[in-house]
Amino acid sequence: MKMKLKFIALMIFSFLIAVGCSSKVKNDSKPSDEVTPQNDTLFCYIKSVDIQGQLYEIKFDRIDFLHSEEAQKGMIEDGLLKPGEWPLNDYYIRNKEQSIETGWFDESVRILMQTYSFNEVDEDFNWNQKITIKEFLHILTREEGVNYINHPFNIILSGDKVIQIKEQYIP
Repeated sequence: MKMKLKFIALMIFSFLIAVGCSSKVKNDSKPSDEVTPQNDTLFCYIKSVDIQGQLYEIKFDRIDFLHSEEAQKGMIEDGLLKPGEWPLNDYYIRNKEQSIETGWFDESVRILMQTYSFNEVDEDFNWNQKITIKEFLHILTREEGVNYINHPFNIILSGDKVIQIKEQYIP
């Protein structure tokens, strides 16, 4: 009986290995926005964007976007709160080292805004609204309305190429 159970278990195990090795994996070739080991995700203030032929040079200053207990701890360390006090809106943007870095992007960059436009029907922002590079350049330099220069963004880098720029919502 034991031998028969071992044989059945071996057959089931062999079948599962054979099925697993021969199954087809779906390969979507569309680009992924997922963070992979070769990508770096960071918070920053965008300082400028300049056109360099077909490329765009972006200058940014990394920041720390702290939430909850981390925000409280950071503000206490920086002398902005006393122990027991809590950060307004539960976040703290810290910029201890002001150091301008340079990257670049091209037409493949994905730009997502949180507060760019308002949806009258839902009475809320159009979250993760994709905008063009032309619109992005305009909002960084405009004099009327909200100017997004020195506004916090989350960017994803692959080396020094920016593959995504996403406005960080601030409550």
